[in-house]
Amino acid sequence: MAPLKGYKHSEEAKKKMSESSKGNKSHLGMKCSEETKRKIGEANSGKCPSEETRLKMREAHKGDKTHFWKGGGRRICGGYVRIWTEDGTMLEHRLIMEQHLDRKLYPWETIHHINGIKDDNRIENLKLLPETEHNAKIQKVYQENIRLKEENQRLLKLVNRQIRTGG
Repeated sequence: MAPLKGYKHSEEAKKKMSESSKGNKSHLGMKCSEETKRKIGEANSGKCPSEETRLKMREAHKGDKTHFWKGGGRRICGGYVRIWTEDGTMLEHRLIMEQHLDRKLYPWETIHHINGIKDDNRIENLKLLPETEHNAKIQKVYQENIRLKEENQRLLKLVNRQIRTGG
């Protein structure tokens, strides 16, 4: 361990540290012989961490815990910012508007950046646009899609029930 800035070890402390490290082969950066590398490889061969250990390792290196973390967002094509959420990624301005409205946005809802700067996602710079003819058509298709999915689920349950009862 490097001494603190401005702190000097006494000669006695230096001697103790030197003595304690003699014969210690666990220093990072220490070069190992090919034989030692082979022995370490054999010792670790076939060892797999348990599922529990793998989950712990995965959690320990997620999101802001990893050295790759750069704040959770990145600029994408068009100047917008895409961020990571628990559900995956989404555009930051949509997330901010959802939090402001305290509800999820529908896919056809459009958020406008008032000053035209796509990465200026302050709530005072965002505006939920009123429905346009285009948005109204998309909304109808979306609602019809939801209705058809529900109808499909209902029919599948009916068919499965008839198969089970044999009729």
